[in-house]
Amino acid sequence: MVDIFAQVIFALEELGFFNFFLPFLLTSAIFYGLLRKSRVFGEEQKNIAVNAVVALVAALMVWGYPIIAGFDIQSELSRFFTHAMFVTITLLVGLLLTSMILPADLPKQIQSLLKGSTAGAILIVGVIVAVVLFITSGFLKLIFGPLIVNLSPNVLYTIGGILLLFLPLLFIFGGGGSEKPAEKKKEEGV
Repeated sequence: MVDIFAQVIFALEELGFFNFFLPFLLTSAIFYGLLRKSRVFGEEQKNIAVNAVVALVAALMVWGYPIIAGFDIQSELSRFFTHAMFVTITLLVGLLLTSMILPADLPKQIQSLLKGSTAGAILIVGVIVAVVLFITSGFLKLIFGPLIVNLSPNVLYTIGGILLLFLPLLFIFGGGGSEKPAEKKKEEGV
């Protein structure tokens, strides 16, 4: 027996709620926020209507394309947000466990830990997680089409492994310049 919530979700899917309306709302909100922050059209209080119209038109143009081109992006979007939610929940559980070990005021403790190359390492890990989310949700197939679909998983794993092998080289060659030039000159006696 199907419950009422499943019936509502199926009815909304038939209406295009997940395929067009929700992605449209999300995109227009992102565009609106970016326009307000960048102040392209002047002060944000004076140009609320202009920012809103530009954001709505841009979002309609973005989400009109999949309908005109005839491909469905609904499954990729829901897979992407589901994977992103799992990553977010994992990070939150990690922060909760960390907060049990570290002293009070976790944000200050994390800021003190994230000095120098640690922040760069976390940024690189974040980019890797974002790329993995992008690939596993199926967006790569939409962008590159049959080229990626025809590649076997072994080829993709090999490419990923080679890229991961270059990661330590980035740390080795990128971390060598920690001394300032003025300090080097003082040591050399110049």
